[in-house]
Amino acid sequence: MLRATFVKTAISLTAITAFTVPIAHAEIKLTASDAAMSDVFGQTLDISSNLAIVGAYGNDDHGPESGSAYIFDTTTGNQVRKLTASDAAAGDNFGYSVGISGNLAIVGAHGEDYNGPESGSAYIFDMNQKGKQVHKLTATEVGADDDNFGFSVGISGSTAIIGAPQNNDHGSNSGSAYLFNANTGNEIAKLTASDAAASDKFGNVVAISGNTAIVGAPGNNDHGAFSGSAYLFDTTTESEIAKLTASDAAGLDFFGSSVAISNGIAIVGAPNNGDNGAGSGSAYLFDATTGNEITKLTASDAAAGAQFGYSVGISNGLAIVSAIHNQNNGLFTGAAYIFDINTGLEVAKLTASDGAQSDQFGAFVGIDGYTAIVGANWDDDHGNSSGSAYLYTVPEPASLALLSLGTLLLIKRRK
Repeated sequence: MLRATFVKTAISLTAITAFTVPIAHAEIKLTASDAAMSDVFGQTLDISSNLAIVGAYGNDDHGPESGSAYIFDTTTGNQVRKLTASDAAAGDNFGYSVGISGNLAIVGAHGEDYNGPESGSAYIFDMNQKGKQVHKLTATEVGADDDNFGFSVGISGSTAIIGAPQNNDHGSNSGSAYLFNANTGNEIAKLTASDAAASDKFGNVVAISGNTAIVGAPGNNDHGAFSGSAYLFDTTTESEIAKLTASDAAGLDFFGSSVAISNGIAIVGAPNNGDNGAGSGSAYLFDATTGNEITKLTASDAAAGAQFGYSVGISNGLAIVSAIHNQNNGLFTGAAYIFDINTGLEVAKLTASDGAQSDQFGAFVGIDGYTAIVGANWDDDHGNSSGSAYLYTVPEPASLALLSLGTLLLIKRRK
């Protein structure tokens, strides 16, 4: 009988760092085929396998800020589809939030007036049907003006989550989030925080992976004004699993301004944390099963005002964290950082090869497997704030590389 035996080996952080592989793949820059001034393409984005979706809520095809979203092949960088709503209208802000999982894409339009001004809506599109719109989603309980349903969206498999941060169920702007079956378009549940309060902005950001969802509430005041929090939910039972706050939480950190989740690990950004100067920023990893904090991440070149943690993503043992005001070559162009989540070590720093002052590279980030995507919504290639996004191939986590090496050596010894 073959029996697996692992030999305990002392490995130093220096040794782990030695296995870090630098970025070797040239970036692919994405812009819309009909890019125009003020489209803010790259304000939001997501990636799943070989497809990426990028929102451009400022696109004017159906009136000022009616909005659009674009699908790209991440292998070639080619644009595959342009998505707009079947009932698009001025001010809808379609594309302010986007998500993609497999063949299904979701796009939020928080400015849509379905049931009152800016009550909001979201749309499901099927890539297997040439990007056909298959559902328009609205919440049964969203009726008030300015609920902003669709301000944030996420999707995993057949379950979608949609944030409405200005819902007033538990006080002005206490916020809520909604689960939908993306195949049928039916609402599953409405989520609110167990300790919901006015101005929490629960639902400002959302994410989902498998049967676990995470919802940010950057306005929560548990540890001072706008210290922030996030909440984990079981999407099967619709119950709250845990409330997340930082171990060193402080007022004005805005913890919960960005969230992501994958394979039982959640990441939460606190872009105004002041460890390395006011607004230098940080991000935190949590066990999504227990809610326990695992580690705190900061940039190797952290500096005041960089806002590290502005956007976050996580996949396959890697985390990506942006710092939209990071300074490079004397310019505030922005940056994104890759971390090995098993060690907490920074693996790489990403910057745009053509980065310019105030491009806001890092306005939104995503990662799937070893492909990362970074938005730069104020890039000016096609007019002021026309926007762009960048694809990168990122290195395998050092910890996994070591594990793979150890497994190969073990197999070789057995032969």
